[in-house]
Amino acid sequence: MDYNSHGTQQDNSGNNILLGVASTTLGVMSLLFTLCVPWLTCVFAAAGLACGIISCVRTNKEGGQLTLPIIGTIVSGISLVVATLLTIAFYTAISTLNTNYNDIDQKIKNMQDSLQQWDTLYFPEYYSEPDSAYFMIK
Repeated sequence: MDYNSHGTQQDNSGNNILLGVASTTLGVMSLLFTLCVPWLTCVFAAAGLACGIISCVRTNKEGGQLTLPIIGTIVSGISLVVATLLTIAFYTAISTLNTNYNDIDQKIKNMQDSLQQWDTLYFPEYYSEPDSAYFMIK
């Protein structure tokens, strides 16, 4: 129990319950959205974890039920770990794909150059001057 500015006792158990509910809600939301938007889920999970820890400490100090804050803290913590791992895996995959794309692009350019050299070697009439009669017919 806290005392307000008038010296009377003030009950803050309602705030602790709200923090516990917020923690549980944010934890469940972040767990549901983990596969959709993992980087945004990290924000919700961190907020749920903070609300859960604050609610646990306050409720433990003032005496009360710890069920919702503990559930919220656990779910938010699990969601934060999963979302962080998924975010790291996602960005690693993107950078790997970008590297592979650059390699493939370079190989295609090399193949085009090789085909161009082969064409000029075996079919020189196609690559003669543009004024020639053969080039105009083609």
